[in-house]
Amino acid sequence: METKFYDYPIPIKIAKTLGWFMALLLVGFTLLSIGLVLRECVQNRYGLAEVMEASPMILSLLGGVLVPLGVIHGFSNLGVNEDGLQVQFMWWYITVPWAEIISVEEGYFAMVRSTCVKARRITWFHYFYGLSHPAVMISSRIDNYAELLREIKKHISRQ
Repeated sequence: METKFYDYPIPIKIAKTLGWFMALLLVGFTLLSIGLVLRECVQNRYGLAEVMEASPMILSLLGGVLVPLGVIHGFSNLGVNEDGLQVQFMWWYITVPWAEIISVEEGYFAMVRSTCVKARRITWFHYFYGLSHPAVMISSRIDNYAELLREIKKHISRQ
């Protein structure tokens, strides 16, 4: 069976692109901040205690990088074929075999009808959505939402 892909509409694609921009901007800002802190420590011969005083700032900057990346990968473009669910991560698709999918839970996320597909493994970014297991959020705004859910449930019921 050929892979059938499901994409999000243009406004969500634009939001994801802005998320990439923010993440890259924050990575640069974080690296610059780390460099400035280390330079100051070396020039003034600060010890480990002084360096550790700056660590909350550095950790908060790193957290600021993870949030946009989490948003970007929360609503990934998807594909369905006989091998499994194809989840877009970065610029390529990761195959999640049907046997690895644990549950499909429907509900609402930010007042939009959504589905949470939990799996045994995807990427560590996807733990943000499933908490105990990696998960992919599927918004009802994705192309052919009902068809996509039918396909997922059909393949899971075969397992």
